[in-house]
Amino acid sequence: MAARSDPRIHRLPDRRDGSPRWQARWWGADGRQGKKTFSSLGEARAHLLAVDRAKAQGTYVNPALGRRRLEDYFASWISAASLEEATRELYSGTFARHIRPSLGRFQLAALSRETVKSWVAELGERGVGARTIAVAHQILRRVLAEAVRDGVLATNPAAGVEVPRSERRAMRPLSAREVAALAEAVPGRDRALIFVLGYAGLRIGEAAALRVGDV
Repeated sequence: MAARSDPRIHRLPDRRDGSPRWQARWWGADGRQGKKTFSSLGEARAHLLAVDRAKAQGTYVNPALGRRRLEDYFASWISAASLEEATRELYSGTFARHIRPSLGRFQLAALSRETVKSWVAELGERGVGARTIAVAHQILRRVLAEAVRDGVLATNPAAGVEVPRSERRAMRPLSAREVAALAEAVPGRDRALIFVLGYAGLRIGEAAALRVGDV
């Protein structure tokens, strides 16, 4: 009789051990139906109250969407994202090396701030550099931010998680003798590049992009 007070709650046949089952069903703000089974009527009612509250606050997400694994969501996101090819390769390589092994098989809804913090700590324990950890975290945060915009997650569990700070080492320019020695040690075709890098102050990407018309 009590279940009839909310038509969204249904009594299911008892489990084999005789324990009761109650199923709550509801329609989300996205037009999708959600359902979940509980061991008591009170738990089912409490869940529906939380759903109603989230819908009123605009934070509701359908739990079925959150069952998608992070690695699957990343694959679909990276294939459609508007990125430069070098950036796409960086993201894909970093995800494969540093994110997928620990988090790839997690369902999106199962990711929490504690999970992300543990992952960051794990990378540090494995000897991964602070700069690489920061890049990996930035990629994870960006992907999960997209999941929030897609309505898959209510909040981004990677947002606000601290990462190790990389220590900035003072740069030591080479002396003229060291530049000359380095140029002598490389194949002849690369000697001009060594002198350009040593005396023009260009980064390797900038020097590699130089053409005859630029000089």
